[in-house]
Amino acid sequence: MESQLTVRVSEKLWAAVEARARRLQCKPSEVVRVDWGASLLKRPVAWKSADRVRHLLGSLNSKFPDLAERHREYVLESPRGER
Repeated sequence: MESQLTVRVSEKLWAAVEARARRLQCKPSEVVRVDWGASLLKRPVAWKSADRVRHLLGSLNSKFPDLAERHREYVLESPRGER
């Protein structure tokens, strides 16, 4: 980070920031940076886990083209999946 800013906020706003940080398992400062950046720079906020890794979806190759639909079958067929 190039710059630092100290801001005083109400207890209610701080409680909301802390609650979101706990839910997202990140620091309160990250919540403020992302939310303020989205607001000031008119960018959509990507807080959902899928949104945070969307650029990775479909980027891996596997020998199982239908792994998402038939994952249970593949696990049970594998030697380690046997009970």
